[in-house]
Amino acid sequence: MPEYDHSTNSGNQAIEDPPATVPPRYAPTPEYGYGARRSSPMSPGRAIARHPFLAILPAIFLLAAGIVAGSGKHPTYTASATINVGKSDIITQATPGYVQAAQVLASSYSRVAMSQHVWIPAAKALGVPVTAVSSRIGAVPIPDEPTFTITAAGSSPQGAIALDNAAVKAIVHFANVSQTQQGSPSQLLSEYTHDQSLADSLHSKSASLAGKLNSGVGGITQRQVTSAQVAAQVAALQAQAAGSAYSTLMQNGVAPVLDVFAPAASATSNRTTNVEKYAVVGAMGGLVLGVALAALVGGLEARRDARRPTLPA
Repeated sequence: MPEYDHSTNSGNQAIEDPPATVPPRYAPTPEYGYGARRSSPMSPGRAIARHPFLAILPAIFLLAAGIVAGSGKHPTYTASATINVGKSDIITQATPGYVQAAQVLASSYSRVAMSQHVWIPAAKALGVPVTAVSSRIGAVPIPDEPTFTITAAGSSPQGAIALDNAAVKAIVHFANVSQTQQGSPSQLLSEYTHDQSLADSLHSKSASLAGKLNSGVGGITQRQVTSAQVAAQVAALQAQAAGSAYSTLMQNGVAPVLDVFAPAASATSNRTTNVEKYAVVGAMGGLVLGVALAALVGGLEARRDARRPTLPA
């Protein structure tokens, strides 16, 4: 029931109770004032949606910077030549076993192209140190073909073409010298027989060691088994090369010569690759930076909103 003030009121008007205390949820705090709200971290997706330009502008800026940096980087030029092993006429190519033997030799010659047999003559022809060409010459056989390619890199198109032609000349010279030094068919057959016998012996030895290791015989280690297997594989490759050379010599009368199908006449650069690489790196870095900035600004705004007092209604 309302109370009446008999001294000032005639009793016809009720005097309201004094206002209640401020509810605890609106109680002021030293830091936030009334109705403090706790700030929650803003997710990256929400930050990007709230500040899209802040997230995108660094990516655009660094993308442009990456394109400029990639365009300014000095490119590397590469020249290549294609070489065929043996004669390229149809009659020779149709000889049974000739193509298979030439394929094996193409793989062997491609390995020779990345050795001192080519590095030293090429360096002498260009008048540069051997170390200046050893890392710039490469060669790979073409699968299922009696051909291989020699590539050379340089700081200019002319330098790459000159180095590649020097390497081609060196490998052709090496093939001609090997042709005159390989001996008669009987000598090649004797070499093949010896290499094949050695390969069979090493293979049997590796199989025996592997069996002893699996049986738990003491004194046998995995390292010994692996070494024996590697030695057997090397001997088998040597026997295969000797057999191929003997087969080719018997079929053609001479060892196969090298026929340069496509000499190095032009060079390509990696300028476009550099631009693309730097542009991608710049765009990705700018995107990460933009998202971080958007999240930072969003977090500051959330803290600012949390500091605003919320007065009771």
